[in-house]
Amino acid sequence: MYINEIFELTRAVNGDEFDRLFARVKDNLEEEEGEEYADRSLSHKGLTVVYRKSQYKKKVRLVINTAVMIGERLFDPWDALQKLNRRVRKYFGGQLSLEAFTATGVTMTADLPIGDQARVSAYLRVLRRLGRVKHFSPVSYACFSAHNSFCLEGNSNDTMFMAYDLRSLLEKQLGKDAAPLLDRAKGVLRVEIRLTSARAVRTACGKDEVEEQLLFLYDHSQEVFLGVFQKIVPYGDSYKKGTSVELIRREICDPRLRRRMLRLLDLIPEKKSLLQAQKTMQCRRMDEVMDAFAKIGLSPVTISKRDAVQCNKNLYQYFT
Repeated sequence: MYINEIFELTRAVNGDEFDRLFARVKDNLEEEEGEEYADRSLSHKGLTVVYRKSQYKKKVRLVINTAVMIGERLFDPWDALQKLNRRVRKYFGGQLSLEAFTATGVTMTADLPIGDQARVSAYLRVLRRLGRVKHFSPVSYACFSAHNSFCLEGNSNDTMFMAYDLRSLLEKQLGKDAAPLLDRAKGVLRVEIRLTSARAVRTACGKDEVEEQLLFLYDHSQEVFLGVFQKIVPYGDSYKKGTSVELIRREICDPRLRRRMLRLLDLIPEKKSLLQAQKTMQCRRMDEVMDAFAKIGLSPVTISKRDAVQCNKNLYQYFT
């Protein structure tokens, strides 16, 4: 599975340095919201530079789109880093390089080819039944329709999770005139995971230097992506409750474990939250319960009895 990464690197600058950098490119700048100006002269090469002209804190931010810079293909991380560093040095006339910036965010995006629009909607209906999960709470964004997305925000980990119907979003943004783009997005469930602070990036990488962080994320994008995804989305197929109950009774021999698994099936729709269901059970071995579901390839989140769909296959199959 290809995962695209968009990096944000930020440098706080004093007034004199900002004015000098700003003056070099002022003819290329487009005014944005929030006292920001964007230079998109190199966006076709994957690099956008944003200048924040705040009275109190001036910043320069690099937005680096890996898919545009390199393309959706295998590449050598070290070569990619050197290519990026040369481009940054050239842009700033040799005054700044990557090491002058701090990695303050990364967006990792995976497009899952579910098959058709109805199936994408079916997966999103089940994902929304997760509600709150450990360390994450549901959130809504104006750009998404509630029935075409499922979004979570970390309570204190500076991490965001978004799953949405890509075609519906593009149609809302671009209209039906963008037919070729809409056709390519048909049946695609897009999942975005965003690390939104320098702390979150450092934690994910275990590295302090910006070049080491970029190298790590180039090389381990799927590992980092799945590390967050697994905290949110249970492993396994989703079925109607009756089918799930039959599978548990057939596959689980331990009577205590079987009772706990059946209890969790009941509580998730009742509490409208995986986290609240787990808390209600007051089970010290909840990890054991979740592992048991995964071992038999069954998600504890069931499909609504009113839903026409009988089964959603394991989302993890799309990451192979």
